[in-house]
Amino acid sequence: MAENAIHAFGRYLKALRVRRGFSLNEVCSRSEPFAERISKGYLSRCENGFQRLALTKAIPLSRIYEVSADALVERMELDLEVDRIGGPETAGKTLQELRVLSQQAINGGYTWHAYAYCRDALAVVGAELLDEFRDFEEQQLVTTQNCATTAMRLGRYRFALHEVNHVYSHEGLNPQRIPEILERVSSCYLRLKELNRALEFADQAILAAKSNPKHTHLGHAYSNRGNVDLALGDGASAAVHFEKAHEAHKAAGRENDMARALQNLGQAYVLLGRLKAARRVIGVAERRLRAMEQRKTLALGRILLGEIELIESHPSRAVDLWREAAEIAKQLNDKTLQFKAEFQLFKYSVAVGDAAASRALARRLRRLSSWVATDASELDEFRRVATSLARSAS
Repeated sequence: MAENAIHAFGRYLKALRVRRGFSLNEVCSRSEPFAERISKGYLSRCENGFQRLALTKAIPLSRIYEVSADALVERMELDLEVDRIGGPETAGKTLQELRVLSQQAINGGYTWHAYAYCRDALAVVGAELLDEFRDFEEQQLVTTQNCATTAMRLGRYRFALHEVNHVYSHEGLNPQRIPEILERVSSCYLRLKELNRALEFADQAILAAKSNPKHTHLGHAYSNRGNVDLALGDGASAAVHFEKAHEAHKAAGRENDMARALQNLGQAYVLLGRLKAARRVIGVAERRLRAMEQRKTLALGRILLGEIELIESHPSRAVDLWREAAEIAKQLNDKTLQFKAEFQLFKYSVAVGDAAASRALARRLRRLSSWVATDASELDEFRRVATSLARSAS
């Protein structure tokens, strides 16, 4: 199994202390002004997985380690949820094996498993230096970044933001990775609704990506800026940046990312009311995705097309598209994607008053909800509608 929550969180507490360069005695001394003083023995037991950190102790530690209490709590939540769901087997696996398994889990929609793989990779990060890294320091930083990225996918943005900021501020960071880190910082601020900060770091990511002769991360930086534009309600600017993302991915030869940029462009066109243009670019994306057999991204396009069909008063076509997306998700065993598709079906069944379908879909969505990021707009809306339905039925 994956490392249990007490050990995993304890290892993180130790990492925070080591980052600050404090001994156990120094932490104990620095905690003296707080109402909840922390003893050397207590902290040692927590770090070594023999005792769970009390929430009252999280406040002084957050001040001493200069990490927000929210970030600490989010990290604790992540580890406890892995225990609840049942984490994947990580014991005895090498760093490279855990990296591969994490990517496979992300591709399959098992984001909680991906988090467990990335988190437990930090326990073996110093065992063997992989060829792609200059030294163990860079390997540690990138592994930390990967853990933060999976936390972002699960909606724990305070924890993720603290970790990516740590990576960004580290002198050992490879300059070629700076655009990606800036994009991650921007994305965290975007999800935290701090749109001015999100915009600031999005522009920094674009500039940093342009300064790299190979423009390795430029397409992703433009896409992130487009997402910020969408949050700001600026469909015109979003369209411009998604078009630039498409061109950058094309220059880099990334066909799957090209198709995803076109789908994002379709979202911008929907916001602008340009439904024909949205259909056109999504159609181009679908042809490319079918040729590459990229079924997950294809399903996301089906969901967006369904929304367009419903706007244009073609509900039966919309339902067919959402059902097709849900079936693809089931075949891929992608629970997050299945939730997104079946949520659209749920909303429609509620709108037309189909009580039997609504109840059946609500049961399935509740089972799938553990795999969905806690801040997902679909999740909040589902819980709100499902609660309203339950009240009206009682």
